[in-house]
Amino acid sequence: MPDLARNRRTGTVHVAAELPFSPDLDRGGWECPGCRGEMIPVAASGDRLYKVAPHFRIHGQHAEHCSALLPGPGGGSTPSASGDAGNALPGTFPRKLRLAADRQDVVPEREPAAASAAHAGLPKAASLPHPQGSASVAGTLHRIAESYLLAPEYHGEPLEIEGCEGTSYETCFRRLKNTSRPARLPRLVWFAEIQFRHILREGDVAELTLSPLRWIKERGSVRPGPHYRIRFDMAPWTPRRRNAMFAELERRRVEQQELHHAEAAERVNIFFFGRQDGEDAMLFHVEDPRLACFFLLPKV
Repeated sequence: MPDLARNRRTGTVHVAAELPFSPDLDRGGWECPGCRGEMIPVAASGDRLYKVAPHFRIHGQHAEHCSALLPGPGGGSTPSASGDAGNALPGTFPRKLRLAADRQDVVPEREPAAASAAHAGLPKAASLPHPQGSASVAGTLHRIAESYLLAPEYHGEPLEIEGCEGTSYETCFRRLKNTSRPARLPRLVWFAEIQFRHILREGDVAELTLSPLRWIKERGSVRPGPHYRIRFDMAPWTPRRRNAMFAELERRRVEQQELHHAEAAERVNIFFFGRQDGEDAMLFHVEDPRLACFFLLPKV
């Protein structure tokens, strides 16, 4: 299912996963970044619960040789880090994360020509897009994480995330691993496989359990202890964002369960930018739904 479309009002490219959390994108209409055909958002309203993830579909047909028909970002395949994904360049390569409330000073611009060349499947250093204005700014973590996964050869590119201790794609991302001694971790974009146990939910608070855990040593033996968790306190969020996040968490949990039972080679991973709890080092808080996203990665 296509994940990318260009908003006709602003001229900026967005992933479908942004729509449930960004009601300001409802206006303007959408077009294919490759051939400018009309795109229609599906399962993208945050006011309802869906069994499928948000995506775009073309109204009619894509133009012949439209780059959106190619695998990879903007194409018909779901983002994944397996196979030959590393040879594909994102259609736009964000240099900065800025949430919608802070983006009003950005002048919307069309996706630059270099980005269109990248969509056409030209993985050369000279074709790496160097967009200006809003084309280089991502409104959610999703676009940045997708770029990280699909263009590992460009991990040295600069990346600015307010509050993050990294300054490039390489230094901003890190996999969360098992530990025997929980400690203060640098504030980065962390990612890890999720557990498929039921989501803990109390009122407007949801807690997701991750696979990495603490190993506890006692009496000469080692046993598994508590897992890392992510807590989403949704009380300050709009009903649209709460509904969308609850639906996404449950959809991904079920997907992980199905992958496990099928003994698949991939697993659902969450990418998130949050803060570590002041008392419990195994707990993270994510305060905005746009700072978390999910991708399939090879099982570790």
